[in-house]
Amino acid sequence: MVCGIRIFAALIALSSFSLITVGPVRCLLAASPPDSDRVTVEAHLDRTALQPGQQAVIAVVIDIRPGFHAQSHKPLDPDLVPLTISMDDAPSVTVLAPQYPPGEIHEYPLLGKVSVYNGRVVVYQPIRLSDAAQTGRLRLTGAVSFQLCDDKSCYPPQTAAFALETTIIGTDQPISENRPELFAGFDPSAVTELRPATTPARPPGAAAAVQAPPIDWTSDPDPVTAEEFLSQQLRPRWSYGLAMALAFVAGLLFNIMPCVLPVIPLKAIGFYEIAQHSRLKSLAFGGVFSLGLISVFAVLAVLILAGHLTWGQQFSKPWFVWGIVVILLAMSLGLFGLFEVQLPAAVYSITPRHDTFTGNFLFGILTAILATPCTAPLLPGVLAFALTQPPLAGALLVLMVGVGMAFPYFLLSALPELARRFPRSGPWPGVFKQVMGFLVLGTAVYFGAGRLIHGNGFYWAIVPVGLAAAVFLIWRVRRLTSTVRATTIACIIAVVLAGGPLWLAIHMTGILRPRSGEELAWRPFTVADFIEARRQGRVVLVKFTANWCSTCQYVEGTVFRDQTVLRRLQETGVVAFKADLTAANPPADALLRRLNPAGGIPLTALYGRGLARPVKIESVYDSATLLSVIDRIQKMGRG
Repeated sequence: MVCGIRIFAALIALSSFSLITVGPVRCLLAASPPDSDRVTVEAHLDRTALQPGQQAVIAVVIDIRPGFHAQSHKPLDPDLVPLTISMDDAPSVTVLAPQYPPGEIHEYPLLGKVSVYNGRVVVYQPIRLSDAAQTGRLRLTGAVSFQLCDDKSCYPPQTAAFALETTIIGTDQPISENRPELFAGFDPSAVTELRPATTPARPPGAAAAVQAPPIDWTSDPDPVTAEEFLSQQLRPRWSYGLAMALAFVAGLLFNIMPCVLPVIPLKAIGFYEIAQHSRLKSLAFGGVFSLGLISVFAVLAVLILAGHLTWGQQFSKPWFVWGIVVILLAMSLGLFGLFEVQLPAAVYSITPRHDTFTGNFLFGILTAILATPCTAPLLPGVLAFALTQPPLAGALLVLMVGVGMAFPYFLLSALPELARRFPRSGPWPGVFKQVMGFLVLGTAVYFGAGRLIHGNGFYWAIVPVGLAAAVFLIWRVRRLTSTVRATTIACIIAVVLAGGPLWLAIHMTGILRPRSGEELAWRPFTVADFIEARRQGRVVLVKFTANWCSTCQYVEGTVFRDQTVLRRLQETGVVAFKADLTAANPPADALLRRLNPAGGIPLTALYGRGLARPVKIESVYDSATLLSVIDRIQKMGRG
């Protein structure tokens, strides 16, 4: 009993700590303080006026308040956001490559070793005027993109605009230096071309072109769902009773999501074991299992509503995923009966029995944790509604999701006679448990391979497990009996065991789909590229995905391998960004929080000219939905 209590305390601590920790320590996201309290940005020209055909330098001065630092232009961690500057197009101006100062290497107790900018930072932006530049006033504008951190956490990436006014004068007129102390670090010999001017010189007397303002995506209005966007009406406000009912149904639907697949063999064995007891004891086990499951949703409710966690985010942490893999591997070894071999004591401690109260509580916790990578249908709307309610009401809504998920298990625990049909003696129960062990092993491989293999090719790692399970089943059955009936049943089950993972890998990777040459050029999500694409007025698509999210992989393997979708995206010039959350990705996570504070994925967001609000497509969707949204955005842009 003492051992069971220690196991219970350890797993509760593990699940709670994994939920509280929202990123590798160096990438924690925190609530962002007001801009004016942390950074100011100014721009100064190195001379009092500009002349046609001449080169000049802009000093972009970034002052960072003590106690904060910005990631440098070349962070040590690729997941962190570099500080960059961008210039807006201006008449007759060619923008050259900026010169950034080197970062300072600092090591913080929680963030680790990072390359940062502290205090005053000066970035030099060389420019060149064309020979045909017309005299007169000129306004130069641009923006700084950066990610700010303190000694414990990093804040969502942001942008700050800058502007300066100057005059273009004739080459025969005198000019003088301006603020020479600011330009002492500029290296004229390092000036290189970046991109040519895209705006021609304006004719004499013509008005200056209106410059597109820099995009501050952190101030975007609240998004609209695809359903609201296509129907041109806002979703009616839910009543609290309706929200509770939908939360319960959302919890029920979790049980058919692929992320919860390992619970099926685990509880099948559990019900077999408890079927030997009375209905009352079976019901008690089901109740304890349900309480364990609901307890995790209680922790999720507190953390999500407090803004410290996004749904499923813990699966982007390597230590958490590998912890789950170890637990599942240990369970599969137990199901294989390998605990007769002398394994480390820690392995025994994480495989609690199904016929104890402690074991059932722990299985409830594991079931809820395995559910968190998936966003089940109805869940995004429920969470969005919960976040608009008072804390207690919002917490009760999230708890109701857990109640809905636990309900089928509690109901089945009241019907132990269903499990009594399993044979209780002889070799067959052992065969059943060992086959279940292969299913749990396949789940461990799913999570582990998802961390090691980039893209959806990791599905092929599950195929050998299915083949091994099929071969093992036929071999064991043939050794136990030679009857035609038993052999036939074993062969049918073996085809499912081997063919299921094979079909899944083929379907998700699209290896057998006909190729017509259309391939979508996905761009990795970066704040600078995202801002630039939107500033240009392009239709922008951001797909949030992760290897640990099986529903995300379904969307990738169906919608974004549909040749009709690929052709339409190419024809309309959509800029497609892939925001990969397999590992910690603070920039993508910050944008996800803007679109859905609960952070559920899969989610696809679209931006375009004429859109007052971003459009988001949540959970699992089909090609027709995406095509309808893109068509409507295109029509609005033309209008």
